[in-house]
Amino acid sequence: MNKQSPNDFLHIGNPKFSSEDCPGEKDFGRIEERIQMVEEMMESWKEALVAPEKALDKDFIRRAFNEVAMLTELVDSLYAEWIQLDEINGSSEQSKSSEKIVC
Repeated sequence: MNKQSPNDFLHIGNPKFSSEDCPGEKDFGRIEERIQMVEEMMESWKEALVAPEKALDKDFIRRAFNEVAMLTELVDSLYAEWIQLDEINGSSEQSKSSEKIVC
């Protein structure tokens, strides 16, 4: 696994997809990349939390727990977006196939 610092991920935002967007492979790929980055960041924070040199640093521990909580919410929302895209993509695929059947 690539060792990265939690600070390497501070730029990650959470853009929402509008219902007008037509989801495609690129959208799924972007969400998958973001999920992987956020999960790596969570892992970095968790590893930092168990480091002996940080055991007595109350400010760091508080910040780390807050970051992990925020990242957990972010990853949950990314998975929800992925499901939404999958549903939109599935319904557009169904409508395309139903259009082909109708003469």
